[in-house]
Amino acid sequence: MIRLSRSSVGSAEKEAVSRVLDEGFLGFGPESFGFEAELADFFGQDVAVVGSGTAGLQLALQSLGLGPGDEVIVPTITYVATFMAVSATGATPIPAAVNENFLLDPTEIKRLHNSRTKCVLPVLYAGLSSNLEEIYQICVGLGLDIVVDAAHAFGQDYYLGSALPIRVLHCFSFDGIKNITSGEGGAVLSNDQDALAHIANARLLGVERDSHARKEGGRTWYPEINHQGWRYHMSDVMAAIGRCQLKKAPNFFEKRRRLASEYIKLLEPIRGIKPIIKDPGLLVPHIFPCVATNEEEVRKIRNYFDELNIQTGFHYYPNHKTNYFASTDPELKKSEILAMRQITLPLHTELSSDNVKYIVESLCTALDK
Repeated sequence: MIRLSRSSVGSAEKEAVSRVLDEGFLGFGPESFGFEAELADFFGQDVAVVGSGTAGLQLALQSLGLGPGDEVIVPTITYVATFMAVSATGATPIPAAVNENFLLDPTEIKRLHNSRTKCVLPVLYAGLSSNLEEIYQICVGLGLDIVVDAAHAFGQDYYLGSALPIRVLHCFSFDGIKNITSGEGGAVLSNDQDALAHIANARLLGVERDSHARKEGGRTWYPEINHQGWRYHMSDVMAAIGRCQLKKAPNFFEKRRRLASEYIKLLEPIRGIKPIIKDPGLLVPHIFPCVATNEEEVRKIRNYFDELNIQTGFHYYPNHKTNYFASTDPELKKSEILAMRQITLPLHTELSSDNVKYIVESLCTALDK
């Protein structure tokens, strides 16, 4: 089987986990703080590591003071975790239409903005960030904070908003199939130190400065708690994997870009389907989504690929079509239609150039059926 996605771990990760197991401390400790420091060097900004990308999104939103009665504008085509992170704070996610690249349509911010809107949550779908600068400027004009779901975007060079006069938080995921993995985990970085301090406390059940105490080898036995917290910290087992992956990251990034470029070149003459990523550039593609002419073309590809044991993906079902986040906003209809025309082809660092050629050749056969 050619898998849609997979992690790439080896002897270094196994040895790192074994070392942690031998040391007998598996919780939030030296490895987690080491990973946090290395990520801060990577980004050039302070970072808080957390137990998952979803936890990072929720804590980022919580750090902005969101709660019941507040609204957050979110593109409807994203993994449900993005919406769940908003609702977990008590705020309401407001589904917004996406453009042809499945990114939040900036014009939706002004259309949906009202007195209850407190934040905009763009998603860097497939790693794309082409309209992020425009979203920044709109949010500055409206005085709205931004939490960026950058789960697909680890490793690429784009403007992180550190100099903006609004609070900007970026949330990354390190689950098993992301650009680097820690098995499970995530990270949040921000231009606001108060927000990061809130996250550092909230990930450890809201205990004030417990992160600092643990970093110094101690514990906070007489806690001071001023806000809701969660058990959302990273473990040293996961951090040990992440530190190994971060060392391998340049090779991972280069291969993802190369495979995406090969896909783009081979798909260019094919009618009936087009990749969403037109040029990898400095992008580090996490997934490789394409858009077909119609749903029938998608069905033909999926059925034929199933016969060949080539996995495909569907990223993602519009959240406003689910019962929990249902919306009848007519402006979302185009996004519904677009979603049903998309199909995601395999992309991961264990994939070969021959695999890519075979996938595209098979896609041509499927479309000719």
